Amino acid sequence: MLGAEYLETRKRLESITGQIRTLALRTDTPSDELETDSVRKSLKSPFRILVCGEKESGKTAFLSSIVGQSLAVSEQKAIHVFGSNVLSTEQEDEVLGYHRVTEVGELELIDTRGISELNQQELERIKELMPTCDYVLWIVSSGNPWASKTWDFLTEARELVGMRHAIILQQIDLRPADDVPILLDHLRSLSVQRVGHTLPIHCVSATIAAAAWSQTYKDPKRWNISGYESFESILDKQISTSQEREQALRHAFNGAKIVIDRLEVRILSRARALRGDKHVLQAVEAEVERARETEVKNARENLNRLGSVVTEQVEHTVKYASKKNGMIGTLISLFTRGDGAVAVEKRLQELVSESASVRAREIAFSMLRQCEQHWNIMRPELQRKMAVNVVDFDARGFERKVDEFSTKMEHSTRHALVLLKLRRLLDRMMVARQQALKRILTLVLALVSAAGIIGYLSDDLHNELPFLILGIAGLLVLWMVWYGKKTKDALIDDYADTIVDARLHLAELIENDYIDEVRDFFNGYFPMFENIRRYLVEGDYDLEPNTKESHELFLKLKAKQQDF
Repeated sequence: MLGAEYLETRKRLESITGQIRTLALRTDTPSDELETDSVRKSLKSPFRILVCGEKESGKTAFLSSIVGQSLAVSEQKAIHVFGSNVLSTEQEDEVLGYHRVTEVGELELIDTRGISELNQQELERIKELMPTCDYVLWIVSSGNPWASKTWDFLTEARELVGMRHAIILQQIDLRPADDVPILLDHLRSLSVQRVGHTLPIHCVSATIAAAAWSQTYKDPKRWNISGYESFESILDKQISTSQEREQALRHAFNGAKIVIDRLEVRILSRARALRGDKHVLQAVEAEVERARETEVKNARENLNRLGSVVTEQVEHTVKYASKKNGMIGTLISLFTRGDGAVAVEKRLQELVSESASVRAREIAFSMLRQCEQHWNIMRPELQRKMAVNVVDFDARGFERKVDEFSTKMEHSTRHALVLLKLRRLLDRMMVARQQALKRILTLVLALVSAAGIIGYLSDDLHNELPFLILGIAGLLVLWMVWYGKKTKDALIDDYADTIVDARLHLAELIENDYIDEVRDFFNGYFPMFENIRRYLVEGDYDLEPNTKESHELFLKLKAKQQDF
């Protein structure tokens, strides 16, 4: 194939520029240098070969033999363009016609009517096409190599084609071999006269070349004899190494180099921005951590506030304990199992838990206001330093943290009260009191029973012994009432002192839970950082392959520069 090495280089460059455009689009990097029509043309334009010559000089046969496909058309136009593109780059009109022939591949072959039959308008149109062609071939037949019209047009168009033209001596199979050197000397002499230097001359036979083609392969022997093999080899080298084609590739390469350099700057800038954003986030998280640990260090005051809830319930608990240890309650407990201590402790737990929940909510709302104020101070600075949107304070999320904090501290306080075992002292004192009162009551009942029995068995109605015994029993009842009152007051006072003393122990028992809940409360900041973390993770996820791809494309582009 003509220009195979060049086409392979261009194909790889086209692939690289396509990858660069894709990467630029993915990274929001401008790639205008690769979007121009000139770059597209540099990477897509086919090899254009134009033939000119007299009528029946073998122009169409020559082109047909190049591709092994008949290019003869019945359409009576001066210029016929044969290409594989669906859309022609040339506008069809009454002078030019475009024919799609897939067999031509990367070539675009331009056939013209015999020069002597062309009018001035058609000649001018051919002149317009010449600067766009890679090569112009002047076809002269071996039967009439002196074709004056061809040489006149060659002389007229020499400035348009520069060094990109050659003479094709066609139909050499129709002349004896001895005549060929004579014809070549004549053509060289004419070219020197007309253009000032000897033009390349190729001797070919389209008839033999056409016979070399078959449906399955191309006969190399006939192809060589036809002169096409030598001609193709020379033309391939001249086209592939032409300055215009090299400049076209360099134009696309330079555009790709500018974009890849811009991509590198963009990716490095993106990497620096992500590193900066990470440092900013780390600094903010460290600031939140410091605020949390400051709150933890200042926990003693709030723990004392929580611990004091037990002392605030002394009055209500004492009243309930006093009721349970009153005369009626005590008499009932003497004849039943009694649950006074359990009921008092349960009552204390309910009162303290409710109060602890209220106190914990007060503390939590205080921390919420502190966090909100802190966030409102940090957010503007954070938004100024970062490209991602920084959300407003998540009041709803922190309100859930308030509920969690108060609920967990309520449970922690209830559990701590159980561990304090306040019921053990109360239960011991109440049992000792009840046993003493029970013995006294038993003695009173025994004396009353004895007085009744003695009175029943005595015949003397004036017997004073039963009355004496009843009197003693009455005195014991009075003493029992006095003793019950005295022991109740002592019991209540001791229990009240025990509750008051339990404040510090309660604060110690809930300290670890309180600290854990304070730390968990400050975790309410994390959802507000979520979109920032996601932005950084996605940035890193995109950055690594983009950096790798940019580096690979740079190396591929550098390798293409060596090909030039």
